[in-house]
Amino acid sequence: MQQGFDIPNRIEEMYRRAIRRILIPEFHRKPEEQSYTDWLREIASISERRDVADAAAYIAGQMVNWVNVKNAQTWREAAMRAQRGQMIYRLLQRELRGVIGDRVRDLVRENATLITRIPNEIAERLTADIAKAQQAGERPEAIEKYMRTMFPRMTKNRIRLIARTESMKASTALTQARSEELELPAYVWMTSHDSRVRDSHRNMDGVIVLWRDPPSPEALIGERSTLGHYHVGDCPNCRCTPIVILTLDDVQFPARVYSYGRIKYMMMDEFSRLTRIRERRAA
Repeated sequence: MQQGFDIPNRIEEMYRRAIRRILIPEFHRKPEEQSYTDWLREIASISERRDVADAAAYIAGQMVNWVNVKNAQTWREAAMRAQRGQMIYRLLQRELRGVIGDRVRDLVRENATLITRIPNEIAERLTADIAKAQQAGERPEAIEKYMRTMFPRMTKNRIRLIARTESMKASTALTQARSEELELPAYVWMTSHDSRVRDSHRNMDGVIVLWRDPPSPEALIGERSTLGHYHVGDCPNCRCTPIVILTLDDVQFPARVYSYGRIKYMMMDEFSRLTRIRERRAA
């Protein structure tokens, strides 16, 4: 079985710190005479600033580059053990001029947008909370206490969520793009194998998934969710990772395979017909 295409925790931590360095200095303390509504309006306006957008694009580019370097390294290690070694090396040499380069640029744009939206998102949510509290007759002192607690907490949690989720999503997106370039159609879903793994993902552990057919892990266990269908690493706070299947030797049969909305056991012949890995291996 091949190594998982995960990312080091230090990349997530570096990204989280970089986002904080951009935004936290901009979140100035509210003047005594200013209302919270006006102060939050000023906080929201940070999302429209050109300098903040430029800084967000820069650190998003750094994160995607860190993930890309680690992802490419994992592919090189896989190439040393696979019959497709030379093909993988050629892909890594030319990829930034093609599909991978396009995906890298897309990821940078998507992450820069997420970062710049943070002030506006927090301001909108807290403005709505204040309005509800005032309608409910809450005292100004209670609202003040709520704001002093919630503003830093929401900021910290939102930055942490983006850093963790987007770094993993970037890794999955690059792994998928490289897999599709090499006509490698499937991967094994691998969890982190600890007590924090959610039930829906624990059910996916060891299951083979085709890139063209992402599962809905929650639906598979009858759990209501708005996440829909997604690949490993593509939902909030997911720590799972894909193990790309390079040859049939990477699969132990009978294998658990997600196909057409359910998980079923497959023998080698059925799996080969579904993925055509056997034909490509012989080509």
